[in-house]
Amino acid sequence: MVVLRGRRTTNQDDIIGPWSEDKLQLLGKYLHAYTVIMQGQRWCRNGYHYVDAFAGTGKPRARDEERYIDGSPRVALTIQHPFHGYIFIEKTPWRIQRLQELEQEFPDRDIRIREGDCNSTMLN
Repeated sequence: MVVLRGRRTTNQDDIIGPWSEDKLQLLGKYLHAYTVIMQGQRWCRNGYHYVDAFAGTGKPRARDEERYIDGSPRVALTIQHPFHGYIFIEKTPWRIQRLQELEQEFPDRDIRIREGDCNSTMLN
């Protein structure tokens, strides 16, 4: 149970502050520039992947308002020049359930969701 401005709700949300919103905007700009550059590299033509070791839900709620914004998984999935694949790592079951919704929302993307601690998951 989560309390939103004095109200109780059964929804679970990742809640982020304005600094995280700024970070997500910068991430989008960086990923756009990165994928434009990588498309021109011969050695990348076989593919390159986006790995998010702390994926969260993909749609966090802004701390100061009752609005949702695109989290890092959604930022990566919606860039103009997509990656060849996406690996999202998360250890919290309710966050994983929310991440799995991205597979239906983005059926043309190769999305892999890994459950567990990123330190051990990335080694396997």
